[in-house]
Amino acid sequence: MALIEYVSLETADDRTRALLEEDAEQYGRPSLFARILAHSPETLAARQEYTARLRAESSLDDRLVELVYVAVSASNDCDYCVASHTEQLVEHVGLSPDTVTAVIEGEATLDSREAAAVAVARTVAAEPKRVDESDLDSLRSAGFDDREVIELIVTASAAVAANTITDALNVLPADGALSNDPS
Repeated sequence: MALIEYVSLETADDRTRALLEEDAEQYGRPSLFARILAHSPETLAARQEYTARLRAESSLDDRLVELVYVAVSASNDCDYCVASHTEQLVEHVGLSPDTVTAVIEGEATLDSREAAAVAVARTVAAEPKRVDESDLDSLRSAGFDDREVIELIVTASAAVAANTITDALNVLPADGALSNDPS
């Protein structure tokens, strides 16, 4: 179980409930990540705005963003984030569970653009100071322009931050199954 109880829709004040309902629009139900951040509605709102803007104004498509999140989360052994973004890839992007498992294990056959993005995302997760010109060259060779390189690095960094938060608070995928709370 998480180190702090999850906020439920039933007990949340109006502002927090609205934030959790906004999260549910993307995930079908409020995520455990949102429910734990909901203890600080200002933090949850800022995180939601940040990630929504990243996605809305990015030239990276949802499939690539979710692949980056899964690759980073697998590199960081963040079980909750791997499970959450695996669900997104399977249910909303349409990847098969076997393909997602192959991505997690670093054995997926991806197109050159996705493969380059996942490789650089893994480096950002593991050792960001090791990202170098050869990484950027591989992205550019795969068709990324400098705007997309920045968006990719920022997306991978946002995934690292989410991994850190969930791991620090011991948010686990099984917590959703253990909770009697429908949210």
